[in-house]
Amino acid sequence: MENKLNIERITSYSDQVAVKLVDSFFSEKERISGEEIMNFCAIKQVNLFTLKILFSAWNKEAQKLESPYFDYDDEEVQNAISAFKNTVSRYISVDRVHFEPILKKAIYETLLLICSPYHYYLEELNTIDQLGTGLNNELMATKKFTKVNTAILDGLIDTLKKNPSSDADILKTLDDVVENLSSTPEEMEPYLVAFSNYSAITIADIYMDIEEPTKQELPLMSGSIDEEDKVFEEESVADGMTAGFEHSQETTLNEALAAESQPSLADIHEQQKIDNLSKGITLNQRFMFVNVLFDGDVAKFNNTVLEIDGLESMGAAKHYLNTRFTHWDSSGDEVEEFMNVLERRFS
Repeated sequence: MENKLNIERITSYSDQVAVKLVDSFFSEKERISGEEIMNFCAIKQVNLFTLKILFSAWNKEAQKLESPYFDYDDEEVQNAISAFKNTVSRYISVDRVHFEPILKKAIYETLLLICSPYHYYLEELNTIDQLGTGLNNELMATKKFTKVNTAILDGLIDTLKKNPSSDADILKTLDDVVENLSSTPEEMEPYLVAFSNYSAITIADIYMDIEEPTKQELPLMSGSIDEEDKVFEEESVADGMTAGFEHSQETTLNEALAAESQPSLADIHEQQKIDNLSKGITLNQRFMFVNVLFDGDVAKFNNTVLEIDGLESMGAAKHYLNTRFTHWDSSGDEVEEFMNVLERRFS
């Protein structure tokens, strides 16, 4: 079973909480100040992202300053504009109509940063690219407003400082930074509990369980290596890529149509054979495996992946895991997903 972000649910939840918060605040006030924004929500990251979005919009407007009569690029003029912006920044005043969409986006970005840092930074990099401004300068500005899961951001900034040409293929740079992370993200649960004080939310709301076509799964913790390899080989020869896949007689029309639809790029990626286990494990899977299967020990996870990559068969990989991780729950979703990645590695 695969876990994928439920973007639609995250968006609707963000809108719901934002409306509840602004209803409460603007029932007594007509405008909100900068100081009030800093203390607006119990989740401080929401407040910081609210200010980030506000200042980003303001800077975008300021960049439009041009005139056939005045030289806005002159150093003295630029210094005066900076002084003006610094002064005005201390006098933030926003009405509900303009504040509500900013807050919705801030809550959405906070949930994304907490629950899937990789996806958050993908969206952030895309936003910066559309601005057309200096990448590293924008990332440094983002850092001022980011206090949760900053490891990826720090890695991007450090990489671009050392090698400015890395921004030519920033998505590859992002993947390289993620692959070399030595830390795991912060625990989601405390933040979800804090959000639930406004409106209930759980990890099940954040991620969708995507059911894969039913196939006979090999037991992880039982049976001999020879027996498991024999079953695996017989299924592969007999049925090829569709081994063990069956449709229920009760398949609905929608399910039948969905089964015939073209696979997405993500689906194709998840089915492709991989030559290197570490590169085949997504960021979200990595975090999940480290926290659930390896007790939060990044070194143990990395060493295990390295050992398995040096093995020659699925049977050898299972034997390795059977002897070292006897406490794993073979029926758990995390173990099942880890085994699915192994099958792509040794298929």
